[in-house]
Amino acid sequence: MFRSIIYSQISIFLIWGFFQQIYAQDYPEVDLEFRTSFQIQTQDAEYDAKTLKFDDGKEQTRLGFRLDRGNVNVRGGLGEAFSYRLRLSLDANLDESGHADGTQSSLEYFFVEYRVGTDLDLKIGKQFVLQGGREGMNNGLDVYRYSIQGERIQDLYEVGLGLIQEFRFRGNEVPQYGVLQLVNQPQGNGKSDQNLGYNAAWYGVLGSGLLEPTLQVGFFPKKSEKPVDSCSDLKCLVPEQLISAGTRLNFAEAYLDLDLIHGSYYGISPANKSIEREASTVALEYRIDPKTKPVQSPIPFAKWTYDMVSESRLNSAFLDYRNEISAGFEVYPTTDERLRIHALGAFQNWKVNAGAFNQYLLNMGLSARF
Repeated sequence: MFRSIIYSQISIFLIWGFFQQIYAQDYPEVDLEFRTSFQIQTQDAEYDAKTLKFDDGKEQTRLGFRLDRGNVNVRGGLGEAFSYRLRLSLDANLDESGHADGTQSSLEYFFVEYRVGTDLDLKIGKQFVLQGGREGMNNGLDVYRYSIQGERIQDLYEVGLGLIQEFRFRGNEVPQYGVLQLVNQPQGNGKSDQNLGYNAAWYGVLGSGLLEPTLQVGFFPKKSEKPVDSCSDLKCLVPEQLISAGTRLNFAEAYLDLDLIHGSYYGISPANKSIEREASTVALEYRIDPKTKPVQSPIPFAKWTYDMVSESRLNSAFLDYRNEISAGFEVYPTTDERLRIHALGAFQNWKVNAGAFNQYLLNMGLSARF
């Protein structure tokens, strides 16, 4: 019933917006984001001193092509006060196993934004839950390697309300933004009863553009029902609390992003037992950011992430930490920067219970925005 109501509201809004734009001659902007790559992944065979990770005692190598990203972005305005944005993921699940909020998994976000006052906006609909520090605020097309928590947080698109207040500090004319969000509880592993979460964020610019800090705090109270699907991976556990702090340090032709993330998660283990996990993340990324156009490639970048996950009630192996270093470069074949070619390598050191193993990745691909 709720899904039918939401679909009806979306249909009415689209029809109304269509006629409004015909009248105002304000046509929406549509663009496509695309990234595909070829990845080689090699993992050490040794798991601990006594147990081999693989039966044959050899390294395991996986290779193949990947569709990393495929999105359709639509943005437009309905007069001066209303604007809207929509994004569909072409590489998401397109079956009928939609979310409890009435949306399909392919619909990443769809919201309208209304200018309530001079410095206050109201956002209504499915929107990104502002979390993850600088890593979470970056366009996914510009991020090649996420931290473990960053990969979980990048999928936090929930239906709800958001208030965005623009303000300025005394003596600093650069605008700052405060955000309050009342959204549905993140889905996690499996459908369950609906519950509300609360998220607050601040992001802005300090020191005449030298620093771009962000601070985000989110609380998502546990649902009265347990998740129905078993899972031991942080990517599919349900977040209960998230705290993110990050900043971008700008140089003349480059920037440095620093992120600190802490999260509490819960779910059901494969043994059908309740599990809780605490995760902490440090991420540091350096990237050349030329200000002159057209961009003179190649553009190098490097990233380091450190993830720790603890307090699991699983009896089997659970993740203790992952240490990753990655580096690569981008090449822009065209002057409009719509097309880019990338190559990167990554080294990961994993520790699981008393054992440890290394993982090596080589990734080459093509990204395009039309």
